Amino acid sequence: GDYYYETRMVRTKKGMERRQVRKTRWTPASGEVSGFVDDILIGASKSRNGQVPHKIGSWNTKALVPFHTDYLSGFVTEKYTVSLKEGHRRSFEKAKEIAYNWIRRDIGGDTQRIHHADIKLSEETFKHILLPIYLSAYRFKNKEYAFYINGQTGHISGTRPYSFWKIFLLVLLIIAIVVIIAIFAK
Repeated sequence: GDYYYETRMVRTKKGMERRQVRKTRWTPASGEVSGFVDDILIGASKSRNGQVPHKIGSWNTKALVPFHTDYLSGFVTEKYTVSLKEGHRRSFEKAKEIAYNWIRRDIGGDTQRIHHADIKLSEETFKHILLPIYLSAYRFKNKEYAFYINGQTGHISGTRPYSFWKIFLLVLLIIAIVVIIAIFAK
């Protein structure tokens, strides 16, 4: 659908006012869209909710090398705990999201309503791969804070404690600076 605007007269406390009202002009569309989806990564661990933060989730899968047990020497590791069936279901959902984006782009316009899409995947393959994700956690005031490191890119993501008093004092300092600037600006 394409957006367009109509001017309407609306009654307000001040009387009658002109307002722009957004409308949508819908146009039917149908057809086929095809594309190639490669390397949808699905976390195979159920620990920590199986979620790897998006901030570290960028991987160059073309740089994969064959596995050697030496890579894990000295590290505590975890074997995959998500079944192949569950992994396939999750990857299909991600592929479906990608396909819907292709459909929206193909339809064009400002907004789209997709009533039906028949998503078909072909030439599906899977592989178990080991990605270098380093995970650690620490406790501070009886609360656990976890952080993740992407061993390929070095990106880090995690949680940390916030000091109420430090934030409060920073806000007071900013307010004081604004007040001082306002006083001297007169």
